[in-house]
Amino acid sequence: MKRIKSILFVVSLLILTMIGCFDMPEEIILPEWDVELNVPIIDRTYTLYDMFKPESKHSINSTLSPDDFYLVQTDNFTSNTDVAKYIDFLETTSISQNLIIPANVPATAIYIEFPEQLEIDRAVFSSGILSISFQNPTSAAITSQLRVPGITKPDGSELIIERSVPAFSQDSVNYDLTNHSYNIPTNQPVQNRNSLQFVASANSVMNGSYESLNVYLNNLKFQSITGSVPKLTMGRKRTSASLNINDAADYRGKLFIKEATLNLKSEYISAHNNPFEMEIADINLIGLRKNGEKIQLEKKDGQAITFKLVSGVYNLVLNETNSNITEFMTWLPDSIVIESEYIINPADDHVIRTISNEDLVEFSAQFSTKSIFAIKQTNFTDTLDIDFSSDDRDKIKDGVGAELSIHLENAIPINAFIKVTVTDANYLPLFTLTHSQSGVDSLQFLGGQVNTSTGEVISPVITLNSVSLSGAQIQQLANAHHLILSATVSTSSSNESVPTTVQFKSSDWLRVKSYGKVKYHINPEEK
Repeated sequence: MKRIKSILFVVSLLILTMIGCFDMPEEIILPEWDVELNVPIIDRTYTLYDMFKPESKHSINSTLSPDDFYLVQTDNFTSNTDVAKYIDFLETTSISQNLIIPANVPATAIYIEFPEQLEIDRAVFSSGILSISFQNPTSAAITSQLRVPGITKPDGSELIIERSVPAFSQDSVNYDLTNHSYNIPTNQPVQNRNSLQFVASANSVMNGSYESLNVYLNNLKFQSITGSVPKLTMGRKRTSASLNINDAADYRGKLFIKEATLNLKSEYISAHNNPFEMEIADINLIGLRKNGEKIQLEKKDGQAITFKLVSGVYNLVLNETNSNITEFMTWLPDSIVIESEYIINPADDHVIRTISNEDLVEFSAQFSTKSIFAIKQTNFTDTLDIDFSSDDRDKIKDGVGAELSIHLENAIPINAFIKVTVTDANYLPLFTLTHSQSGVDSLQFLGGQVNTSTGEVISPVITLNSVSLSGAQIQQLANAHHLILSATVSTSSSNESVPTTVQFKSSDWLRVKSYGKVKYHINPEEK
């Protein structure tokens, strides 16, 4: 125990001796060090739906769903043609015939041919005039009767016209056929099915007398006809519609569209079970721009676009395998004009069918282009806000080094070169992020990895670009309030004559993260 006490005494003595050998500082100096501050700038995810939804600037009239993105999809261009125009042809094609009716002989059947080789079994007139002039060149009065056994008046009785014409006189009658009906007489010979039958007789007190008649049919219109009608054109019909591409015109010359289609549909609408065949012939589809430029949609075989309505309905799809629809839609017209000729009974056969003035030929066309295309070099600009706190801005001002990073995870198949301009609160540029001293855009971001056979994205690609800031730029960063992104985007090999196409979906996405790493100096004595 005495030994331990001796040792402690010696140690204590040594310590006191050492303290006496040093001078104590009048004040303590605190340490200084550098600290890194990570400042988040943006973290945002965009889907293709967000970028191209209809109300966005760069949308074309479109239909969007999670799986499909239609760059262009039009409403139906509908053109209706009334068949009534066809069965009104007698309005301008009148028929007339001169007849000699001897007096005091048995009644005689006389046949006047319908125009255009028309063969009518049944019909209902909506209008028409039967005009007959009577001339008696003899010295005795003549009483004549003209029966039309095929025409029935609205009261159900047979049409009979009678006149008594004095010697050396003439008379006439104009008879209105509105709402009259026609049925071919049962005794009418087959060879006269294309004619209207009249049964004429005349009586006079003087044998050898006769009467001259002129029978004239004009302004005939039908509510319906059952029979055999000849091949006849209804003329050409023209319709046009706007694509309403608006600002999407900026993409002209910048897209190579794939899988564009045109759906042509036509239907003969009739309440009857045996309507006539219809042909829509020589269909011309022309794309027009407001400056007068035009492009023709054509089949690859060089044949005219013509089709017949089989069983009243016909559908035709034009795509990149059978037409130049890809070139047509890539051209992005402002409007489309569709012109075609309508032909009734194109086979010109003698099959008995029914046609009415309520029949309708409805022709419609719809264009669509799915999102499979290549994009040439195209520019896009967006502005984002920077939300630094006041404390962050103060620390950035003390920065001795800084680095800005842009992290992009891209599941959209487009490459981008981006210039990032940092601005103040009034959008005045402070500096531009680039890897080179010249200021040339050089921040490159790669598109999602693509299956070369389908054009679909297999997996997203992550690209990180970091740029070191100069001392002056660090001070400017403290006053930054906005980022202006100027992007030039394109798909790979877009400058080739036949570029590789990729497929876009509304669910495709990209995530953009940007943050700053600022190193600033801490000196506890500075206040």
